[in-house]
Amino acid sequence: MPQTMLAILAMMIFSLFAVNQQERVYIAQNAMIRQAVTVMLNSAAVERLEEISAKGYDQATVDDETISSSAELSSSTSGFGPGTDHTAEDDLDDFHTATDTLYRAVGTDSLGFVVVSEVAYASEANPAELAAAGTKTKYKLVTVTARSLTMPELEVTISRSCSCGSACQW
Repeated sequence: MPQTMLAILAMMIFSLFAVNQQERVYIAQNAMIRQAVTVMLNSAAVERLEEISAKGYDQATVDDETISSSAELSSSTSGFGPGTDHTAEDDLDDFHTATDTLYRAVGTDSLGFVVVSEVAYASEANPAELAAAGTKTKYKLVTVTARSLTMPELEVTISRSCSCGSACQW
């Protein structure tokens, strides 16, 4: 009888050890999957930010006009958004509040991501910060947020300041 009890105790200890090892493997695999999805989120956000940054600063600069004051900028903060200047997405503010769903192939599956972009005027003193409400400046801050559809708690947000450049002569 004592040998049977020792055998059962040994099996219980071994089972606890096996369950503990499986839990560690699960945690490690989950962390690797989360890291892979985060890399894909970064990729989707950077891709969208590059696309937006390649566009003109303002409709006035797209039309090759030189701007001598902030009043000549065609887009007020209230006019930001798709289709507000009656043209296709050809300048930064057309991407304000734009939402896209992107998919990335992973083996035989695909992962979906929602990418939301926001555009606002940035402070001339610090282009990484937003300008005061209603103020037009030489800088716009483009912020892109990407979220995973399968792991909604994962989110990546990146920003970039874009300048009016030589088109702004004030």
